[in-house]
Amino acid sequence: MLDLLYIGFDGMDPLIVKQKGLFADFCLSDATAPIAATGPSWTTMNTSLPPEEHGVYQCHGLKMDIEKDVTYHDSSAFAELGNIFFWDYLNAAGMTCGLMNVPITWPPRVIDGWMVSGIPALDRDRMCYPPEFREYVISDYWMGVLDKIRNDMSWLPGSPTRTVPGMEDKGLTNKTVLDFLQNKGFPFFMEAQLKMSRDRLRILHNIMAEHPVNCLFYQDVFLDEFNHIFMYHEDETERMPILYDLAVEITAELMEKYPAKTTILVSDHGGRSGRHYPDGVFGIKSDRVRKQGAACQIQDILPTTLYLMGIHEPIKQQKLRGRVLYELIEEYNLGASEQEEVKKHLKALGYI
Repeated sequence: MLDLLYIGFDGMDPLIVKQKGLFADFCLSDATAPIAATGPSWTTMNTSLPPEEHGVYQCHGLKMDIEKDVTYHDSSAFAELGNIFFWDYLNAAGMTCGLMNVPITWPPRVIDGWMVSGIPALDRDRMCYPPEFREYVISDYWMGVLDKIRNDMSWLPGSPTRTVPGMEDKGLTNKTVLDFLQNKGFPFFMEAQLKMSRDRLRILHNIMAEHPVNCLFYQDVFLDEFNHIFMYHEDETERMPILYDLAVEITAELMEKYPAKTTILVSDHGGRSGRHYPDGVFGIKSDRVRKQGAACQIQDILPTTLYLMGIHEPIKQQKLRGRVLYELIEEYNLGASEQEEVKKHLKALGYI
């Protein structure tokens, strides 16, 4: 059994989750992001630091956008940040970690375990640690549908060509691919996404069979991709909830394949009708939490999860800016006199 299974879906919206009644076996909370964008939000969640401290403001955590020829002087990148991430604290506690497709982890760095970078992995030859893991991912691993199509159109269902027609000599940009997918429509996108998800899960299972870890991080971006691709197509936007069924299937497969003492389900922000919203999802499945969630900040996710895992030092040393959500934990749902005893205990431990 794993110590931690961490499942993330970029742009999963708590409003749609509630409307569809999904993930009922989790303790679900709305977690508000200080900036509703991929780079700053995932970095805040995985460090428990606000953007003004970790310094990542650019949407994809880049210092330079080659396609736009823009340098972001006021934004940090993953390579500039120290050992301040979720997996660093787990490694320090003696736990090995595996990261699959986690955003803002490029270029990959040395960890006790393995890492396959998510967006924005700009170089497919340098997206794995250890480097030899490239053999697992070289042909079938892609960060998202847009990433795959930019590189190889022949992968798409029913496509006879490796490039978008009419763009053979011009190269592919995000806009080119977006226009192409919008014209093809939802069924085409859904078929492509199903194939991509199955490919990525197969790669994950192969890696875990040969290189098991204590803590597994897995993320996907198809909800956010769909939200942006079909942002001007009202009839297509109505179909977004269908993709949530895929998120449920992936979550169920991961939980069955990799049972864990603590499982968390997270998103960096909400997304619907082509827009980002500050509230994302924070779900916990653990014997130690109650069913009803509570409003929180995404920087609370890391300290709460570490506390549930029995890792207290980063919290006691005040390295994290979020708080432990004691109100979600069963043993702290107590009466007034019992709460006073708990406060004395926490003060003795150095928490308060």
